[in-house]
Amino acid sequence: MSRRYKFLIAVVCLSLSSTPLWASGSTRPSSSQNSGFESFSTVDSRRCKVLEVRLDQRVLRVLDHDSGRETWLEVADATPIRPRKKADFDGRKKLAFDDFAIGQELVVSHRTDTGRVVSVRIR
Repeated sequence: MSRRYKFLIAVVCLSLSSTPLWASGSTRPSSSQNSGFESFSTVDSRRCKVLEVRLDQRVLRVLDHDSGRETWLEVADATPIRPRKKADFDGRKKLAFDDFAIGQELVVSHRTDTGRVVSVRIR
């Protein structure tokens, strides 16, 4: 074996040994490893159509396309509202609650455990 290949093998072995094993993948911490995470929650996305907008209360009445159910969504101040395309809404990337209108199509991402709205994209 030439010196070049021996050097290459040594560099690869050293780089692998310096990488911590815990950084090689995402796993749930076991109950014995209390790392500060109480629980994991998942985020679900739904396609909806706006039926009613109440600006003073920051709530929307929407129709879920999949289930056909009407629900009320409370959108917090910190919830990001973004357009689907950059060309929509005069090129603005961040939108306000005032930009909602009846008949708009939305993609709403929410937590499955609490129902809290995480983000809204206007289609």
